[in-house]
Amino acid sequence: MKKYAVIMIALLIMLIGGCSAGNKSLSDGSSENSVIYNSSASEDDVKYTYVCAHYIYYNTADELMKACDIVMSGKVTGISFTVRDGRTNDEVTGNTSESDKEICTVYTVEKESAYKNTVGNESDSIDIYVNGGFKDKYIDEQLKVLGGSRTITVYNRPEIEIGKSYLFLLRIRDNKEAFLVTPEQGFIDIEKERNNSTADNFSVNEIINKYFFTENNTDSESE
Repeated sequence: MKKYAVIMIALLIMLIGGCSAGNKSLSDGSSENSVIYNSSASEDDVKYTYVCAHYIYYNTADELMKACDIVMSGKVTGISFTVRDGRTNDEVTGNTSESDKEICTVYTVEKESAYKNTVGNESDSIDIYVNGGFKDKYIDEQLKVLGGSRTITVYNRPEIEIGKSYLFLLRIRDNKEAFLVTPEQGFIDIEKERNNSTADNFSVNEIINKYFFTENNTDSESE
C-alpha cells in the first residue's frame, strides 16, 4: 500500500510539472539516462528548455573508479561553449535544424595530479564537456555559438567554479572528448580536503568514499 502511494505521488508531481519522460543518450555516450523534458519558458526573448536527467549511480568507490577512463585533480581555468545535435548528441552539421541545437559547456582544466589514465592523454590541460548551458549568465556567449537559435537547454548541472580545484572522474568519448562519469559523481571539491597539503597526499578511494558513500554505509549499519 505504501509503495502504491509513493508511485501515485510521483506520477502526480510529473503531471503538475508538465513533464514528459523518455530515454536519451547524452553527449557522454551513456545510454542509461532517463530524461524528463519540461516545457520551454521565455524570458526577455530568450527561451529555456529545462531537462532533468537521471544517471546511473555507482555504489562503491571501486565500482566508480573502474567506470572512469581518467581520474585526476585539476584547477578550472576557463569556460566556453559548443553546440550539439540534440537528436544524436554529436557535433552539429549543416543538416542540423535550429530546434535540435543544444548548448554544451566546456570547462578548461589545468591538470595537477593524475591517478588513473587508460587513454594516454598526458597533456597539461584538458577540456571537460558538460551537457547543457546556463540560465541568467553567459547569455551572449551561449547565443553566439547557437548561431541564430535563442533557446538554451538547461540540464540539472554540477556546480563547477572557475578558479577552484576538483578531483575529476572522467569518461572519454570517441577517444577525444572528456565527460564527467556522471554529473552527480564525476567531481569532488578537494580544496576543502587539501589543508595546505598537496593532491599527491590524497587517498583517492578515501575521498570518494567520504563524499559519495559514507552516509549510505552509516545508514546500512544502523538498520
